[in-house]
Amino acid sequence: MLPSLINTRYSLITILVFFALNKFVIAQSFAIPPKFDRASSFSDGVAHVVINNINYYIDKSGKVAITPDKFDRYSKFTEGLAGVGNFSSQKEGFIDKTGKLAIPMRFSRVHEFKDGRAVISFSPQGAITSEKGVIDRNGKYVRNPHLEYILDFNEGFATANFGIIGQPTVGMIDLEGKTVLSGRFTWMSSLNGGLAAALVPKGGWGLVRTDGTWAVPPKFDWLGNLDKDYIAYGDCNGKIWQPWTASHQDCRYGYIDRKGEIVIPAQFTYAGKFNEDRAIVSFSEYSQVMYDSENKSYSSLYSKATFGYIDRSGRLVIDPIYQEAGDFINGAAVVVLKGGSTLKGPFGYIDINGKPVTRFIFEGAYSVSEGLAAVKTAGGKWGYLRFN
Repeated sequence: MLPSLINTRYSLITILVFFALNKFVIAQSFAIPPKFDRASSFSDGVAHVVINNINYYIDKSGKVAITPDKFDRYSKFTEGLAGVGNFSSQKEGFIDKTGKLAIPMRFSRVHEFKDGRAVISFSPQGAITSEKGVIDRNGKYVRNPHLEYILDFNEGFATANFGIIGQPTVGMIDLEGKTVLSGRFTWMSSLNGGLAAALVPKGGWGLVRTDGTWAVPPKFDWLGNLDKDYIAYGDCNGKIWQPWTASHQDCRYGYIDRKGEIVIPAQFTYAGKFNEDRAIVSFSEYSQVMYDSENKSYSSLYSKATFGYIDRSGRLVIDPIYQEAGDFINGAAVVVLKGGSTLKGPFGYIDINGKPVTRFIFEGAYSVSEGLAAVKTAGGKWGYLRFN
């Protein structure tokens, strides 16, 4: 049975209730007081912050853990290394937790380390395309930078394009940079639980294993947002969703299991990945949804979509009243109510039942990471809330 989707009252009553509750919710206490001019999420036990134009990495007590050398760009630490860059040279490299360069700045762009590997870009001055390669923790190439694109490693493999974007040249490489799945797909997602969503030329989407065999034959109009149990699918009236050519496409989305059986019928205009037994969905028509992978949050171009949450039965458990919504992490999700701004909020946090756990008072907010969430107060300073 489909969940009850049409509720003419939620758009007004629920929002009014939230604003009323906002007066009575006890403000979440700060684990680290708001004193930073800029702040990022915690990763690898530290977070990048800025005070008076000076860059630091702090630990979870708020103390300075790393004072890095001077660069123009700093990214989060993963596996003990963080990407840094300078605008003048247009080069990037990696620092270690002493704050010193561990891998020289000789790339045009670096991605974070996963599985002991990092995807890097190298483009000669004036080049139109960016050639991608893979390095190890010593900065040594395990795959020379000549591929059109490479997704970050996951479960020991990375999706790569061996030819021209939009052509059947997508496959997979292993940690040694070797091709384990030749380029015969038009597109492929990263691995999740040993499976990847793949699009075959002149065919549909299916779930493929790393040995090239199909777990689910290519029979869907679209597949993506893989989870340990469920995968989002699209019913686009038989028109195959092409990632490199499609703009808006009139599809409805639902979920299949890893055997390809439909478990939640296609009824949403957007269907996100399940996280802590909740998935973000939308019923808004003609809206382009953007996913911020860094902050693990969803928003919409032109502010047309609103988002709610379903459980694994497909039941709508949190009404779609949010202009922006984040994945649940440590039992909390960052959201902006309809009518707010994805740039200035006001942001707040809810629990898995939709109950506010903070006031909606923040001008900026990130999803929870390693038990802490960075928020920007009305005074313009960033601090960290704790969510255990």
